[in-house]
Amino acid sequence: MNEITEKGIGTAIEVHKTIGRGLLEQEAQLLTYLRLGGWPVGLLINFNVPVLRDGIKRIVLNCKDASASSAPLR
Repeated sequence: MNEITEKGIGTAIEVHKTIGRGLLEQEAQLLTYLRLGGWPVGLLINFNVPVLRDGIKRIVLNCKDASASSAPLR
């Protein structure tokens, strides 16, 4: 799971470098995609930040520790 999200974050950083700020994602939209797709983890990425790392949250469904399920990536 970590390797997949690391690749996603790397790709998002490249997109952010290329097109800059924009492309907002709705948090409820990601949860819907995860549930319907049957995926356990997803990235909520807010491109409208100066440093992309500050706009990334990893969302994990069915996580026993609720505090870790939507913690910001630091």
